[in-house]
Amino acid sequence: MLCASSFVPTFVLGGVTGVMLAMAPVDHLYHDTYFVVAHFHYIILGGIVLGLIGATFYWYPKMFGHKLNEGLGKLTFWLFYIGFHLTFFVQHILGLIGMPRRVYTYLEDQGMEAMNMVSTIGAFVMSVAIILLVVNVVYSAMKSPKASSDPWDGRTLEWATHTPVPEYNFAQTPQVRSLDPLFYEKIHGDGTMKPAEPVADIHMPNGSIYPFTISLGLFFVGFGFIMLNMEAIISPWIVIAIGGIITFGSMALHSVKEDHGYHITKETVEEIEKEVGTNG
Repeated sequence: MLCASSFVPTFVLGGVTGVMLAMAPVDHLYHDTYFVVAHFHYIILGGIVLGLIGATFYWYPKMFGHKLNEGLGKLTFWLFYIGFHLTFFVQHILGLIGMPRRVYTYLEDQGMEAMNMVSTIGAFVMSVAIILLVVNVVYSAMKSPKASSDPWDGRTLEWATHTPVPEYNFAQTPQVRSLDPLFYEKIHGDGTMKPAEPVADIHMPNGSIYPFTISLGLFFVGFGFIMLNMEAIISPWIVIAIGGIITFGSMALHSVKEDHGYHITKETVEEIEKEVGTNG
């Protein structure tokens, strides 16, 4: 909740400065200054990363079967949030007084020393917050008790299945009667999802290496285009060609290969459900 509520004003501030940069006469002054750096990071860090941290704490019990420590989590949030604003808010002002981006040094007596020091301190505070998040993961793995399937009194389907989640998610497709199906059943039913079908064999897809090889090929293609502006010992077009062969070759193999997946038998599903129900 802390991350979600703080995300809104932070993202709005980043959006407002984006509107300023969208005005050509103003952008002529702000372009390639630290004002642009501050705007960009208010969107990326203040918006996306805050959301990712909040999502990590929220879905962590469903992924790993236990909660992250709440006290360490709150400390992580406040350190990150304070460090973030220390780092990037002053960069708006630095940009307005003329500090260019992509420049790591500057002349003395320009009025930039103090604010750059504040920005540096903020960056270290954010680093401490991320280190603390890693410590929280390790500490919680050793000390946190097992979480229930619905530790947050959730509204959506993922909180209606077991924790940890079986590979097939649901033994029976749940009957959905609302946009927030679990919340609906808590209000209008007995708090559990009702099955929409009997227990039966479950068809599952096989794992595939092709998404990885396609992404690897695209990496080579992208890096090859970057090399066009570099002095390289190998022709960039060779790298691009290798990447293209890997990418389109993987696509072709994936298209012609027939993969019908596999089935988890009804008996196996019932056995897993019985075991999970007994343990949790």
